[in-house]
Amino acid sequence: MSLLIYDYLLTFDREVTLVWNQPRWTYTKVIFLLARYLPFPAIFLLLYDQVFIGISPQTCKAVYYAAPLLCISAAICAESILMVRTWAVWNQDKRIAACFVLMACGTFIAGAYEMIKFGEAIVVSPAPFSPYRGCFVTGSSKIAYFAVYNFAVVDAVIFALMAFSAFKAYKLGNSVKLSKIVHRDGLLFYFYVLCVALLTANVVRFAPPTLTNALYPFPTMVYAVLSVRVIFNIRSVGSDPANALATELHTVPIEAMEMTSESAEYEHHWIGPEP
Repeated sequence: MSLLIYDYLLTFDREVTLVWNQPRWTYTKVIFLLARYLPFPAIFLLLYDQVFIGISPQTCKAVYYAAPLLCISAAICAESILMVRTWAVWNQDKRIAACFVLMACGTFIAGAYEMIKFGEAIVVSPAPFSPYRGCFVTGSSKIAYFAVYNFAVVDAVIFALMAFSAFKAYKLGNSVKLSKIVHRDGLLFYFYVLCVALLTANVVRFAPPTLTNALYPFPTMVYAVLSVRVIFNIRSVGSDPANALATELHTVPIEAMEMTSESAEYEHHWIGPEP
């Protein structure tokens, strides 16, 4: 929660400038806002069942159903941002788009099913004494690590596609600043989320069940923080007038992430619709 709030305070001015000051509402903007704000109610619910006093077992069970589903939804929205950016550098290839749509739907359905099973497996007993802070959980399940592994597979595919695209751009001598930002953020951020997903999945798998409740939301927080920064960085560079001339004068063959001579088309290929 501290990481999420700290990052939000650091980047709120960029959000106002690069998102809220843009009058158009597009699918990218909607996905951005969902990825940005869905983690907050999920974290609030998780804090609620940890620190509030006098929570009934029925309320605790409801929280353990709702919070994981919110985490999965937020993570899918964050992954969608990464997918859209990867699809853009692949020249909006329809095969890449179809692959990503199937991966997103499959990951969400599998994750939602696993989180529902996780909620069903949670055993909440009456508090052993009063006042008792939080929910008294006496049983849990490790099924949550399957959901995290699902995201790790998606992250690995995205990272591989972005790495291959960056390699082709390097071989062709692409020096446009926006291109470098897209590939730099893509490789670094996607590598980070992949490592976080694998680490969390293995910790949840092998740690005591009581730690599962605290650990499974962590990848969602990382996804939310990094994915919105992808949009901030790209929009910052793309909206800088100093980069407009390079955008208009530089072209790269279509087989290596086509950059058109029209700046509007360039922005559409690399940045996507305005968030």
